[in-house]
Amino acid sequence: MPKPTARTIRLRWQGRCHVCGRDVPAGEQARWDGRTRATTCLACVGISVGSIERGPAGGILASIGAELPAQIGTAGGSALREYERRRAAREHRARERAGLIGVWMTRLRGDPLSTLWWKQGGDGEVKVAKRLASLLKDSGVHLLHDRRAPGRVRANIDHIAVGPGGITVIDAKTLSGKVRVESAGGLFAPRRRLLRVDGRNRTHLVYGVRAQAESVRVLLDQSGIVADVRSALCFADASRLPLFARLELEDVLIDGPRRVAKLARRPGPLDDKQVREIVRLLVTSLPAA
Repeated sequence: MPKPTARTIRLRWQGRCHVCGRDVPAGEQARWDGRTRATTCLACVGISVGSIERGPAGGILASIGAELPAQIGTAGGSALREYERRRAAREHRARERAGLIGVWMTRLRGDPLSTLWWKQGGDGEVKVAKRLASLLKDSGVHLLHDRRAPGRVRANIDHIAVGPGGITVIDAKTLSGKVRVESAGGLFAPRRRLLRVDGRNRTHLVYGVRAQAESVRVLLDQSGIVADVRSALCFADASRLPLFARLELEDVLIDGPRRVAKLARRPGPLDDKQVREIVRLLVTSLPAA
């Protein structure tokens, strides 16, 4: 029998719980998996053979073997890792050119926008995940975070909610500015509806999350599972959205966490056993990014 790779240790450096997203300070005891390099705070550790348990943040702990919980994913994990990688690479280049003075000057100037974009995106995913977890608590809806999109090496799905009504694929966004769906075209061009954020055409975001939902739908079909699959763009800051209007484009809901959670909580025909089977399928087929 293979030796378990997860063990409880006192952290030498600060980590982040891959279940609830909480920062675990250095010196605190936590569960560390040397194979997957995942940290789990003791409050989120689920130890049960062959079962699925609710975590404190509304997530799922799916146990594999004796004591190794399968990853539900870390919200914003891949984006924040890319931010740290770019930041470290920039400081490394500065150190090679000018030593410690180069590193100091680099930190003084701050990160370029191309690097900060990754931190903004990762922080937005964390914010959306925490809000959704709170809104979906005790609803029978389970969340997975930061999953690799099928057939695409670098693409990821920010959040997937699984409940009695089916699956909701959620793309978290932190764009600033007013969010509107408007009509364009007219006399000499066909009329079409566009997503505009701060006046800029962002309709490609709608098609992106639709493609993610379609890839999940294909995965279910290949596994012989029939379930409703919907998609949503979830803006971390809902204050820029219309107060009363419901935005939707190409069957994609465009809203803040509250209405997206309502979509994820929709009633449906799936019982608890079927929901758990779908969670297991997604955990296995869509690895944590």
